[in-house]
Formats: sequence, structure tokens, C-alpha cells
Amino acid sequence: MLPERPGAPPRPRESRARGAEPAVTPPLSTVAPPRAAARAGKMAAPSAAGLGRRLRAWLPRIMPVRWSRYNPSYLEPEVKKESHQKPLEELTEEEREQMELKAVRPIKAAPPSLSSSVFSDPMISKFTNMMMKSGNKVLARNLMSQTLETIKRKQLEKYHKAPENEKETIECNPYVIFHQALKNCQPIIGLSNITRGGKTYQVPVPLTDNRKRFLAMKWLITECRENKHRRTLMPEKLSQELLQAFNNEGPVIKRKHVLHKMAEANRAYAHFRWWLPCGRYSWLWKRLCACRCSQPAGRSLGTKALG
Repeated sequence: MLPERPGAPPRPRESRARGAEPAVTPPLSTVAPPRAAARAGKMAAPSAAGLGRRLRAWLPRIMPVRWSRYNPSYLEPEVKKESHQKPLEELTEEEREQMELKAVRPIKAAPPSLSSSVFSDPMISKFTNMMMKSGNKVLARNLMSQTLETIKRKQLEKYHKAPENEKETIECNPYVIFHQALKNCQPIIGLSNITRGGKTYQVPVPLTDNRKRFLAMKWLITECRENKHRRTLMPEKLSQELLQAFNNEGPVIKRKHVLHKMAEANRAYAHFRWWLPCGRYSWLWKRLCACRCSQPAGRSLGTKALG
């Protein structure tokens, strides 16, 4: 046995039984601790949970929402029978071009709610979808059908009680009443919040057609749900609100006028409207505005400002 050199760590004493072979210790480079081995296994084959966390970290940045699965070359489906039964001699130039395009361009699949019935109305279908709760569309359709039936009964009763000279002025078509009431409830201008200098201003902005329609439907449904007597059914309350809105009366019309008055009161902040974000390109607009504010006078904003 060789003597140990001074300062060297003590060697462990080997204890083996008589006749037993010495244990062979593999080199340290080939042995990994249990934690390192587990870590190496995870890196070699990542688990589903880890992969899901990584995907959640970067997927929302590159995947925008509300994208259609059809590209712009697809045409809308046509379900009206009149458009197919019309002879070629009576078609206009635009209708002939559309018919030629249908022969060479793909057409979108018709949604389940689309129907060729004379009672089908896309605006009423949209209102039914907004009125629906917890995916119960059958109940929402029944409520809408009962509402239209109630409007028809009320107008017919009013028609039969009216004198002969006033009967022509009474509208009995519930679809016409619904569309006119919805049009009367649509606001023209709205308010949008914007922060400048640490203060938040309500800037009057013109509304798009979709926003006007959404606000009108939302106000009608909210008024029927929140200010309804507990013994009053939804079709009865909704028919009352639609008839009042048809005559430019009721709380929904009043709410529209209040919004217009607030926009008129805040007309002094209308010059802030150029600062408002514009849809999904709001980050670009904010960056453009920041670069524009930081540019000295007399210098134009170039493409290098965005980099």
C-alpha cells in the first residue's frame, strides 16, 4: 500500500468479503445524477404540458382572431329562388357578371341558419342570436316568433277599432315594424375614451353601421330584461318596446337622445379623434402618432421612423 501524500483527501477504506470480486466503478463522465438525468429526459422528449405552456406563450402573438376560413375569392351563397328563376333577358349587366363569376369561382358553404323561406330575415336572426342565453336557440326563436305574433295581434286590433280614414296609416306587418323600430333606435354618433396628459376624455366619434345596429339591439334587449315586471313575459315586453320605438317613443329612444346630448356637450374634444386607435392596427397608429409628436418642425415622417 502506497503512503498517502500530505494534503490529499483521505481514501475511503474498501471493505469486501473474502473471495468477492472488487466492485467496478464507472467513470464519472458517464454517470449523471438523478436530477440531471430527469432534466435530460425532459429536454429530449418534452411533455404535453410543457409544450402547451410554450405554445400559449407565443401563439397569441401571431394568431389573430376573427379570421374567416374562406379567402376573398369565395362568393356568398344565394338561396333566394327568385334570383334563379329570373330569365336571362331581364338580367342587368351586373347580374350577368355575377352569374358568370359563379361558374368559375368557389362559393361558401351555406350556414345552418340560412333559409329560403319567405319568413327568413337576417336581421331578425341576428337579433335572435343576441337574445339567446346559454346556447338555447330554440327558446330564443320561440320568443322572437311570439313577439312578432303579439305585434301583429295588437296592430290588427288597433286597425279594426280605428275609423276608416285612419286605417291606411296603421302598419300591420311585424317585419316592417321591427326594421323601422331598429332604425329609429340606432344612434348616429357615440363616445370613445382617450387618455391625454393623464386625463381621460370622452371624444365624440361617428359610428359604423355594425356598431349602430349592435347598440340598438343591445339597448332593446337590456331594457326588456332589466326593466321588466316579474309577471310580464318577454314577448309582451319586447313587443311594447318595439311598438314604442316604431313611433319614436320609449326609453330606448330617450337613451339614444341622451348619448347624442353627451356627444354634443363634448364636441370641444373632437380634435382628439385623430389619436384614436383604428382596429387591429392600433399599435401602428399609436407608433405613428408618437413618431409624429417627436418629429421636429419641418421634417416629414419617413419609413425609418417605424423601425
